[in-house]
Amino acid sequence: MYKKIITVLFCIFVTALYAQDPEELTREGVELGRKQKYEESLQKLDESIKLYNVRSAKTLHNMGYVYELKGEIDKAIPAYEEAVRRNPIQIPSLERLGYLYYKTGLYDKAVATGENVLKLDPKNQEVIKWLPDAYKQKLIAQAKAQMEEAAQKEEKKVTKEEVAEEEKPQEKKRILLATVDLMSRTGYFLEGSGFEVVSDNGIGPNMPYLFFVDVGPFDGWEARITIGNPYYGALMPDVNAWMEKVEGMFNAGGYYLGFGILGNHHRSGDVFGQNKHLNDYKMGILFGLTKDKAKVDIALYPRLIMRDGEKSSGETFDADYFDFTYTYIFDKYLSYYTRLTINEFYFFDHTIPACLYTGVYDFSIGVVLNRYNELTGQRKLSFRFSLTERMYFGNINIDNPYAKFGNGQGWFGINTDKWTKGDPFSGFRSLSHVFTAGVEEYVHKNVFLYQSLGFELADTSEDHHEITFKLGAGVEL
Repeated sequence: MYKKIITVLFCIFVTALYAQDPEELTREGVELGRKQKYEESLQKLDESIKLYNVRSAKTLHNMGYVYELKGEIDKAIPAYEEAVRRNPIQIPSLERLGYLYYKTGLYDKAVATGENVLKLDPKNQEVIKWLPDAYKQKLIAQAKAQMEEAAQKEEKKVTKEEVAEEEKPQEKKRILLATVDLMSRTGYFLEGSGFEVVSDNGIGPNMPYLFFVDVGPFDGWEARITIGNPYYGALMPDVNAWMEKVEGMFNAGGYYLGFGILGNHHRSGDVFGQNKHLNDYKMGILFGLTKDKAKVDIALYPRLIMRDGEKSSGETFDADYFDFTYTYIFDKYLSYYTRLTINEFYFFDHTIPACLYTGVYDFSIGVVLNRYNELTGQRKLSFRFSLTERMYFGNINIDNPYAKFGNGQGWFGINTDKWTKGDPFSGFRSLSHVFTAGVEEYVHKNVFLYQSLGFELADTSEDHHEITFKLGAGVEL
């Protein structure tokens, strides 16, 4: 009887032993698969893998421990990691792995591994020997990493600012800039005559034209000369046949200050009924400011310096000029500008005495788009687009011509005599809208061409609208 019991128990033990063998489980799984018992087959194979992993995890742990005894920590860590991967609840491997993470400065992994051990074995006495310090070192490492990250961000910020500074369009140091341009005028007359060429009687060609030269041979110093027959707008009378302007400036950092002389020459019968040769010279001041991406340029030639007064005789005229330009440069490809320009003319007959006034005020906004040669980095093309609101002023038979502000038509067309009578802008004539588009192209390293097309839509009370086409060339050295 006892022999039978012992035999049965032995058979059960042997069967259980073989059932726990990974290879036997694998064979059983394969056999079940051949019999198309797939679910049972997969279950057997899964048990084989788990059993194999548990047994091999112990071998890998022993291998890691031997590497650790040899001092080869770099080989011990991967062995322990693989042991844990194969048996995630093998606590001895987790203990050694967490400790080695701690010793090698991998504090994040050390803390995570130590916390995992305490979840599996809350009373574990090994990890608490080093886990508190691992927490401390982790916090120190995190603080250090945050400081380094902040420093890197600041460095990147500085680098970006330096790059932006490099990309900012720099004022090219030039010795000479010279341009010449001509303008054709075509009017569309509202009384039925349609399109006609509009003449502009000046000295030389019967059209507006300008020559401009800017030289800067010495550091900080600059001189500019502008001469020609200027264009003031479609509705301005023929008041100025020739203009010359000579200016000198000194640049100091982001500022410049300068002085100039403006000459205007009348050669027309539009004012006094017969051709008169009248000349006027004015002194002016120039000021400029450049800060970051913004630039301001101001030119002022007031009528009062020098001014025709009571001691004048015959027929004379005074002129004044004001220009304010604000430019904002977004980058080397795009810029924006706003400009206010004033031109005013006062014609005197001192024998009466009486005065005639006419003036034009331009307020413009525009954008400039640039393209560059990818190889040389030199500007290749520039496109300009602008909108101008143009106001015309005029007043005749001013009977107090020697008032300092011209009996009314002083700066900004203000009539000083009628200011208190509710009619301060009595000389306002009409308003026009001007649309202009232009392009500038470098055909050589130092030579460029430019052209622009303008449309002036005048008030319907006036006699015509006007189309202008400007063509010019320049040299820059």
